[in-house]
Amino acid sequence: MKVLICDPVEKEVVELLKTKLEVKEGSPMGTDADALIVRSRTKVTREVMESAKNLKVVGRQGVGLDNIDLAAAKERGIVVVNTPEALTESVAELALGLMFSLAREIPRADKGMKEGAWLKGRLRQAELSGKTLGILGLGKIGARLADMCIGLGMSAIYWSRTRKPNLEERLRLVYVGFNDLFRVSDILSIHLALTSETMNMVGVRELSLMKPSSFLINTARGAVVDEDALYDALSNNRLAGAGLDVFPEEPYKGKLAELPNVVLTPHVGSDTREAQLRSGTELAQKIIAGLGV
Repeated sequence: MKVLICDPVEKEVVELLKTKLEVKEGSPMGTDADALIVRSRTKVTREVMESAKNLKVVGRQGVGLDNIDLAAAKERGIVVVNTPEALTESVAELALGLMFSLAREIPRADKGMKEGAWLKGRLRQAELSGKTLGILGLGKIGARLADMCIGLGMSAIYWSRTRKPNLEERLRLVYVGFNDLFRVSDILSIHLALTSETMNMVGVRELSLMKPSSFLINTARGAVVDEDALYDALSNNRLAGAGLDVFPEEPYKGKLAELPNVVLTPHVGSDTREAQLRSGTELAQKIIAGLGV
């Protein structure tokens, strides 16, 4: 049986796949492969599935499945697998890094030093300790970030469609209403999957509830946040800053990159060597099992 790697994976993952399968690399359109491996870049559409006559398994290295037509996969009996737990640590660490970058203006300080500007006394500096972290969507990544931040002396609140009493007790998390999450949070971190319900969930009304001193962090999916509303809030100082790793369209070349109070990274939340090896190995094992070889 054959597996087609559409997006880059670690060499160890390729070697593991080769123990059981014939491995190819390339575009999925018209492939004769029995399984595909994709990350966020490759879109596995209905058209792709209809053109891949032998396709039995689609493996998504990562959490989100919004780049895969799940309805089409179900109709054709194609199994879809992903690796939701393997990337937790890396994404949570980047979210925390974006928080520090905003609170201490690390990117601005670094840029100033390299340009010969000594900005001591001109940087807006704040501690994270004592601040309130708000988690929008309490999955594994949000819970891990909350744990990290509570260890730094922060308090943590959350809103999710489903309450998580066990996590509330274990992590000392407090559940709040949707509107209160925006009102109370000093730093709001988004950890929602992209669905028709969450598309542009954070818009003008929600951002208007936030404190002018607060930060917004998004390492989930860019389209959860209304880009125009966020730009307006940031450029008019109704929000202190934003740290973004995900965008409505990628690669991102939009107007948020013009703002000095925004820290941007190119969708690298899960791109640590450790996370890629964990998730790739787990995905390879799931694909091999799914094909029964």
